[in-house]
Amino acid sequence: MRYYTYILFSPSRYRYYIGQSHESPERAVHQHNSGKRICTKKGVPWQLVFFKQFRNSCDSYLLMQKLQNMKSRKYLEYFIDHLMHMEN
Repeated sequence: MRYYTYILFSPSRYRYYIGQSHESPERAVHQHNSGKRICTKKGVPWQLVFFKQFRNSCDSYLLMQKLQNMKSRKYLEYFIDHLMHMEN
């Protein structure tokens, strides 16, 4: 099974959301945008800005925890920007 850590951005609230799932990132975004997730209901519409795939849930969870513990918009934006440049 594959696991994903993902970062969503809400332009309406100018906030990021960091999550982890065994569902595809696209399906997770759909779930968040449909209002089925209470914690992100107020930020609709959400945009997927980053995701990383893992082979096990432990590694996915560790990245999610690391990102959530930073609690810094600047760090998240640096992280996203840095990874985007690495992939290009």
